[in-house]
Amino acid sequence: MKRMKRLLLFLSIGAAAGAIVSASFAGGVVRGFEYALEDLLFSERPVSGEIVIVAIDDASLAVIGQWPWPRRVFADLLEKLARHPPAAVGLDVMFAEPSRQGADDDEALRQALAAIPYPVVLPVEGRSIAIQKDGAAAADTLLAPLPLFTGPRVSRGHVNVIEDRDGVVRRFPDRIALAGQAAQGQVFPAFAYEVVR
Repeated sequence: MKRMKRLLLFLSIGAAAGAIVSASFAGGVVRGFEYALEDLLFSERPVSGEIVIVAIDDASLAVIGQWPWPRRVFADLLEKLARHPPAAVGLDVMFAEPSRQGADDDEALRQALAAIPYPVVLPVEGRSIAIQKDGAAAADTLLAPLPLFTGPRVSRGHVNVIEDRDGVVRRFPDRIALAGQAAQGQVFPAFAYEVVR
């Protein structure tokens, strides 16, 4: 009889502990601790000297002018880079609408993209995304560059990231497609993956 009482006591303690742990995870109580442990798995690595980031910052706005810049500015950059072609360029600027400068401005960028001798990746952004178990994401709509901005060396990659509750980005979908269209070939890899490829 004593053994049975002891067994019931241990089972009760185990069930209560399991319920508390489950409730803590479900309610996000241990989420901050989980993030801290996850962060310990990543160590800082030196950035390769072969990677160059050209930022659109206050200094460049002071020199080139108010945003948005004419497409001709980007066309000139791509043409100048062609003199000493890089391995790849990730141009994280969305050209989803016609230029405010007119059709000639769009045409300048179109011609530059059609003629470049190196790969360029342009961004695509999924709206209302749902992450799937396999690391992909499905989007209700996609914001993408105008169809005229294509070329034999131009590809596209998605720029969606997932921000955790503490404001840190620890993960992102490895590919994204319009909901229900992944099988039709409209799948975009992550922007960084596409630049590396």
